[in-house]
Amino acid sequence: MEFLRKIQQLELKKRLIIFWTLVIVLGAAFLFLWLKITLKKFENMDTDAFLQIKKPNIDIPKIEMPDFTMPTIIPQDPLNPTDIN
Repeated sequence: MEFLRKIQQLELKKRLIIFWTLVIVLGAAFLFLWLKITLKKFENMDTDAFLQIKKPNIDIPKIEMPDFTMPTIIPQDPLNPTDIN
């Protein structure tokens, strides 16, 4: 654990460089392992069984739009109003 004490005594800039280098190396290693495992799973996948999956038949009821009839609007002259009764 002597190397940890040596790192703690370094200046902040050098410690940050060591930290980020370690983070990048570990991240790259985990990415490599994840890709390797994922590719292996895809290679071992049974594609015939995957292609033969039957989709469920779902009966969706038809939705009909109601008939909207708009009332006829008679335009009126604002300067000459007429009473429609």
